[in-house]
Amino acid sequence: MPLAMNMNLRNFIDEKVNMLGDEAIEVKGLILTETDLQCALYRKLYEIEELINYEPTNDEGVLILSHKLHTEITWYDNEGKLRIRPDITLMDPSSLTILSGVNGTRLPSKGFQSTGGGIIFELKFDRNKQKISQQTIDGIFKDIRNYKKLLDKFNDEGVIDEMYGYFIFFIKSSESEVNQEIINEIQEEFDTRGIDPEKYSFIYKFLDVP
Repeated sequence: MPLAMNMNLRNFIDEKVNMLGDEAIEVKGLILTETDLQCALYRKLYEIEELINYEPTNDEGVLILSHKLHTEITWYDNEGKLRIRPDITLMDPSSLTILSGVNGTRLPSKGFQSTGGGIIFELKFDRNKQKISQQTIDGIFKDIRNYKKLLDKFNDEGVIDEMYGYFIFFIKSSESEVNQEIINEIQEEFDTRGIDPEKYSFIYKFLDVP
């Protein structure tokens, strides 16, 4: 079963994201930067047994082991360019080669090749304590556009079920009326881009840092 269709795994992921959100609300200084958020979520995901087991890659003639949890993995977009780099990616080692490309072809510049999909995580942390900043909003909209390109690629290849996206947004300010309006705008952007609600999760946490 593709990772993206593994509902048991996705339930565990939802649980870990919510646990991290609760911790960040309780411990106001837990997340100071977006990289902190990436590291903290990686640590939480690494608690899921299915994600830490080492499994063989698809390299022939030699046993190479990997696991499913990675950061800064570059994906090809629907124009065949390596331009999409989610913060965290879950991919199946059995679809991965690191010694040569598929069928002995040359490896791409990123040094590995995957023939399958996975689950990607786009993370945003807004440090403004009054309201969500425009810079953060623009960054989220860019992530949504890139995800649509990735879905289009997998749709064109007839394997759209092999991709799923998480958009995790931690917000230092409080759940004000203006902030909720911004959250609504972000949610509407998924609809505007024509992204099926079954293909992503948008999880946001107001940390209410004084």
